[in-house]
Amino acid sequence: MSLFILRTVFVGSIVYMNLMFSGVDLIMAQENAYPLQMSEGKTSHRPAVPGVNGLVTAGHPLASMAGLRILMAGGNAIDASVAVLATLNVVRPQMSGAGGNGFLTYFDKTSGDVHSVSAAGAAPKALVASEREAEELNKGIYAGVVPGLLGGWISMLKEYGTMSLSEVLMPAVEYAENGHPIEASVVQAITSQQDLFRSYPSSAQTFLPGNKIPEIGELFRMPELASTFRKLMEAEKTAFSGGKSRAEALDAAFDRFYRGDIADE
Repeated sequence: MSLFILRTVFVGSIVYMNLMFSGVDLIMAQENAYPLQMSEGKTSHRPAVPGVNGLVTAGHPLASMAGLRILMAGGNAIDASVAVLATLNVVRPQMSGAGGNGFLTYFDKTSGDVHSVSAAGAAPKALVASEREAEELNKGIYAGVVPGLLGGWISMLKEYGTMSLSEVLMPAVEYAENGHPIEASVVQAITSQQDLFRSYPSSAQTFLPGNKIPEIGELFRMPELASTFRKLMEAEKTAFSGGKSRAEALDAAFDRFYRGDIADE
């Protein structure tokens, strides 16, 4: 059996994820490093859990569970990692997002090969950084670059994965549409940035539903993100229906995000 070790580090907001898999059976573990505060004044430290055949760790239990679901469905470490990252976009949006950038190092024990993927987008060609204040380059329109991470997910699946984009995005879509209990660190992040969110109506609609900060444990939904993911799934499905290969179907999703109606929005 092959052993895959995946470690991703995402700049801006940093997310560390390690994923190892060497068989069908899997034991899920969560990191000790970050306490998960589910309610005011109550902090639960995640226990160390040894695994015999595999291990998934992520910055949130639901993200770890998403990776577990994919592995148990027959996917490999790359398939599971994309599911984990997409789910983190929903459950810990202040730490990970399809609109961000990242880097991937992937080790295949069977071949001994190490692969690297740069999922970093370019800055606008017309932007002259020296003409802007440091604060302008830190947040707002001038801080944005072409989103690289979504393209990185698709490239990972195309080169090293086995499942469709639709399969690995489904856990994230379910949490985004149906909601999940929002945890304290996300509420704290929203609270600290509420003035910025209020200056962007679409952001306020998502992070300040009903024009208020969500309560810890409240069901939190991200319907606009779910809609975007479903458009990618639709592009892939349409390509499959037209007789396209798995790689071509993934390219169709890529094109819709970077060149189609999603890009126009």
